[in-house]
Amino acid sequence: MGVLGLQLATTLVAASVLSKVLSFFSFTRFLITGLTRYAVPTDQQLLEASGNCKIKIKAIYFQSKNNATKIESQSSKFTTNTALTNKPSGECILILAAGFFFLVAATLFLSLDGTLVDFGLQAAYGNLTFGEFSSSKSPIISWGAFNFILAVIACIIGSLFVYPGIKFGKIYLDTVKQCPMSVIKRIILHLNFICPIIPILLWFIPITDHISNSLITLTHSNSLTGKPFLIIIINFMSNLFMKHLDSIRLIVSLSVVLFRLSTVRWTLQAYLNSAQDKLDKFTHEAGQTSNKEVQRLVASIFYCLNLVALQYISPCFLLLCLLCLYKNLSGLSWLPYDYHQQQYLYSSDTLNVLPSFVSNIQNNFTNYFLIDFMNQNNFTSWSTLFIQARYIFSQILDHFLFHGMIISRGIFGFLVWWTITSWQLMCFLGLAYHRFANE
Repeated sequence: MGVLGLQLATTLVAASVLSKVLSFFSFTRFLITGLTRYAVPTDQQLLEASGNCKIKIKAIYFQSKNNATKIESQSSKFTTNTALTNKPSGECILILAAGFFFLVAATLFLSLDGTLVDFGLQAAYGNLTFGEFSSSKSPIISWGAFNFILAVIACIIGSLFVYPGIKFGKIYLDTVKQCPMSVIKRIILHLNFICPIIPILLWFIPITDHISNSLITLTHSNSLTGKPFLIIIINFMSNLFMKHLDSIRLIVSLSVVLFRLSTVRWTLQAYLNSAQDKLDKFTHEAGQTSNKEVQRLVASIFYCLNLVALQYISPCFLLLCLLCLYKNLSGLSWLPYDYHQQQYLYSSDTLNVLPSFVSNIQNNFTNYFLIDFMNQNNFTSWSTLFIQARYIFSQILDHFLFHGMIISRGIFGFLVWWTITSWQLMCFLGLAYHRFANE
């Protein structure tokens, strides 16, 4: 009870300190402080822009939509709490359609494991059911059920990325259309949009094999004669692709997440700047509008900033969490160095040694514990027996940890690849929709 009381007191003190500190130092304040938004036009500004107007009751008047209205930008302290409610229209239908598409696509890619893509799911399934290979019973889960569960998880992840991906495609178009922009910034924004393609391609077997074979061919090429520095670089890259491909995938995927998080302020500023473009499109429509409708149109951009930031950041954090799980549970490292038994993890001989390993453990139990203590000649001290038991249990623990690494490498490798793929696919869909269909 004393330990629990100390832990409770420490938790309360830490919570009170964090509540005070976060009001001055927080990620949200760092993210949105300094952004510039367009101020809502006042009634007087709208009157001056409209020219000939008809004033109605309760300060609501109507004007022609063809009148050009310019709005001014200003910096503000983001302290307004706003809640917006909207009636659902076709969102559910779009999510269901996208979920069905992702379910079919995930099933297709799962069937291509080992031939076109390298997930390692067959080794993961074999090590998941290794306890049943030595018996006549059926496995704890069938291969079809294993793939179906992964396909359902992939379907859920893809459905979650529908609106974040489409919105990111729209914001990308708004960002690159900004006129006052340096060439370096424009290149960074283009790379930010297309950089997830690199880790996606690293899971395709023909591409990685082609890169490895090309590097091996270059090492024996006569064109590198007399260039020791290039030979060292090519040998190093060839060694990376042959022995540390999983670490390369991990590092490249992490770079994509950090790259997109580093450009989040530019993305949010581009979204806030879209208020003028939205108002310009609104003025090209025929008919009349009220001053309240124009003000509501401009204010809605600022009020939805938190939602847009959440749609941009949440996929990054989801992918970051999956990468950390992939790294820790699979026995990988952030740096490409030799971790234990990497070549053995994907070996086809793994499934063959499982029954013999289990039988060896059983024999060790029999040899060490089934001892005739009544015989004085075979008497073993309790300390020796404890050391032997600890050694056997350490073998069992290492055995299960080893197979857990193989299972985690297959499952989380697929989830990381699928998260990046579905996110980028929806970004391309949003780009195509807002570029061609929505104009």
